[in-house]
Amino acid sequence: MVEQGEILKIEGLKFRKTVVVSKDTYNKTGTVVVCPIVSEDPDCTLKQRIGENEYVICDNMKVTDLNARRFNSVGRVSYPSLIRICDMIQSVFDYY
Repeated sequence: MVEQGEILKIEGLKFRKTVVVSKDTYNKTGTVVVCPIVSEDPDCTLKQRIGENEYVICDNMKVTDLNARRFNSVGRVSYPSLIRICDMIQSVFDYY
């Protein structure tokens, strides 16, 4: 099982790396929600820098079935970054 905050390389996805943003209880099913990680500063509003040249695009979530894809874990985002990423995602769904 993967955990929230893990960085994954998932075969067959457009983006080379993603970060798991769904909660661990949801991830137990093998289905996860991920956000892409890109190496250039993206032209979007909801992004979080997680490294020298790495950004999470927080408004580009994907639901992925890990039971149907090959993947491997290549690291984790820091806890403060994960909080900011989840806060940005939540802002998409907030009321007014």
